[in-house]
Amino acid sequence: MISTGEGAAAWPLLEDSLQTFRDLGLRRGEAQVLAYLAEKPREDGDLARAIELTLQSAKIAGEVDWAWWQSFSSTVPPSSNSSAGISMRPKITPLPRSTSR
Repeated sequence: MISTGEGAAAWPLLEDSLQTFRDLGLRRGEAQVLAYLAEKPREDGDLARAIELTLQSAKIAGEVDWAWWQSFSSTVPPSSNSSAGISMRPKITPLPRSTSR
């Protein structure tokens, strides 16, 4: 729904889903929903809240040994409605190739 421009309808459903996952103790679902919920404050320009939700998602993913989601959640890609992309990963510069063998 979010990717099709129906965010207004999606946010309440995501919030309900978050509570359901928490009630059922389903931590992976909780991690996913938190990352998706981070999209709204990011679109609204509340980057601090977007980062907070994203980091909560990554933390939970780490606690349940879900490395793939943890790495996914540790990056906030640029929004389609915003030119401000934020990466919480350090920039990795490749090492120069050695010419001696």
